[in-house]
Amino acid sequence: MRPEERFVLSRWLTLRGLGVVSGVAFASFGVQVGGLIGSRGILPAVESLALLERWHEGARFVRAPTLFWLGASDRALEGVCTAGVALSALLVAGVAPRAVLLALWAAYLSLATVSANFLGYQWDALLLEALCVALFLAPPVAWERLQRDPPPPHAALLLVHLLLAKLMFLSGFAKLASGDRTWRGLTALDYHYWTQPLPTWTSAWAAALPHAVHAASVVATLAVELVVPFLLFAPRPLRRAAALVLLAFQVLLMATGNFAFFNLLTIVLCVSALDDACLARAIPRALRGRVDSARVPLAARACGACRLALDEARSAPPATPLRRAVFAAGVALLLGTNALLLAQRLAPGHLPEPAANFLGAIAPWRTLNAYGLFAVMTTERREILVEGTRDGTRWLPYEFCWKPGRPDRAPGFVAPHQPRLDWEMWFAALRGCRRSPWFSRFAERLLEGSEPVLRLLESNPFPDALPREIRSSVHRYRLAPAPLRRRTGQWWIREEPGRPFCPPFRAKR
Repeated sequence: MRPEERFVLSRWLTLRGLGVVSGVAFASFGVQVGGLIGSRGILPAVESLALLERWHEGARFVRAPTLFWLGASDRALEGVCTAGVALSALLVAGVAPRAVLLALWAAYLSLATVSANFLGYQWDALLLEALCVALFLAPPVAWERLQRDPPPPHAALLLVHLLLAKLMFLSGFAKLASGDRTWRGLTALDYHYWTQPLPTWTSAWAAALPHAVHAASVVATLAVELVVPFLLFAPRPLRRAAALVLLAFQVLLMATGNFAFFNLLTIVLCVSALDDACLARAIPRALRGRVDSARVPLAARACGACRLALDEARSAPPATPLRRAVFAAGVALLLGTNALLLAQRLAPGHLPEPAANFLGAIAPWRTLNAYGLFAVMTTERREILVEGTRDGTRWLPYEFCWKPGRPDRAPGFVAPHQPRLDWEMWFAALRGCRRSPWFSRFAERLLEGSEPVLRLLESNPFPDALPREIRSSVHRYRLAPAPLRRRTGQWWIREEPGRPFCPPFRAKR
């Protein structure tokens, strides 16, 4: 590896970026965990585990891997989220990176297993896969030091870059393979900005751009997702350009939408593809000095062959035969599994039965995945209004914190935090009541006045006495034209009346 293509600083920044993203993910879910999967939450983890045990009797740890088999009390759920934040801080500090990454992976997998409805998004799977791949990238040290640690192994860099390429390419492929007319007709972005789950105030500005701009943006999006990923494996100038293009693409997505920690995590993966010489131009001088001090000794620089030999020796996997074998087996497993996942996605139905069975067996571990973001574009916005009453005459609305509700409330930025209930309400509006069985539990918790669930909402319209009935309706929304927004402050135009979503829920007391 030539000195100008070293990835010591790149790895240092990538691991710390993963620590920051992991901390955000655990903290974001931690403030919601009681209302989502706590004992008085919408889908209690204890009940989910009971169902999993009946389905996977005798193989529950394999088919439903989670630490919560040892106990899923509210304190345990909150404790794992808190531990995740603490472990993320240790990763940022560089303490025992491999052990910390493994612990973070186990903690997040445990949460995802018992809260699939709320932790089943593609960025949750991406975080698990990134933590797993980073195990190969991290140095085998007790405390990571930028000045003294050897460069990462070539195979580890390959795995990280492959993850980024897979994410982007399969997302572009899914858009065309789905047969969605909006992507093929170049109209997808005419709808995207105002129909996405949680738009921002900048989404309204972007949605008002001419169709020609949106059509050109669709072409650019498909080019970025389908072509640019291959350049990550090209010579250095093209690899740099590809990483910077993908990074800029994520910044644009962040500027016009709320996609949790997905964009930040993808940016971290982009940083891993930038070598030290490129990154050194954008970092403070003090840190740049630490990078310079990490260069190979002067004596080794005097001889190109010696320098190359030293770099290769330092970048090799751990020296013991056992560690080398484990490292090689892990790399082979990840590369082979990724090849099967790509084959399954690119040519569905043609995978040999043993290979398909293998992918099915590892699926519960949520760690090696295929992706396909926004494969089908929604062309209308539906929102569910939830109301309660005490007397059957006066109905009061339950307002959510972030999803569109009151037409006069401006959309705002909430990412990298993800309000999971708000997101699920968006999907429920598309799927309908029967395909959203969790909604009935949500209504029951409102009738009970569950404090953890009510904390997920903006306000409680019944602070003094419980409601006797909950009803829900679906309404079409569209963005108000800019002149109307300026004149009245109204951001949305809501179709009235709506249609019933679920049958009314009545208190049993």
